[in-house]
Amino acid sequence: EEEYISIGIHPWDITEENIPTAMAFIKKKITNSNVLYVGECGIDRCRANTTPIALQQQIFEKHIKLSEYYSKPLLIHCVRAFQEIIFLKKKYKPTQKWIIHGFNNNISIAKMLIAEEIILSFGTALLNPYSNARKVLTQISEQSFVLETDDKDITINDIYKAACEIRGTTMDEIVKITQQNFE
Repeated sequence: EEEYISIGIHPWDITEENIPTAMAFIKKKITNSNVLYVGECGIDRCRANTTPIALQQQIFEKHIKLSEYYSKPLLIHCVRAFQEIIFLKKKYKPTQKWIIHGFNNNISIAKMLIAEEIILSFGTALLNPYSNARKVLTQISEQSFVLETDDKDITINDIYKAACEIRGTTMDEIVKITQQNFE
């Protein structure tokens, strides 16, 4: 079975020196049938001391254009830059879906993103009984989220079980919801 992947430059990995090589690699591989998403890309304010925000945004905008050109959804890493993400969504008016990876923020930010038709992806934060992710998952519509493991040593089944418990629903229902949103 083919393994599905995303392709992009994570904001933690951006350097002036690696951009040309990384972008060439992305353009070479992006048409492969197993590449479903562009990303993980985005803006991370906690990394501003190593990678300037202006450079992160410039590279993110390149990913937006790739997402649109190749008709692949955009998988976004965002730390303390939700206003910038929303601004760019309004600026580019993309036709492709945007997904915030590893969402673990408060309900007001969740509602702002959902209002812009940005999907929230929840992962291991759902396993923490005190996380914002758990609170938010109870308050959003089923069309607004997907589930993920990222690269943690947790199975997707663990995440699905947590989502069932949090939303008070069955495994079949969570599978159906996430499958529909994935498609």
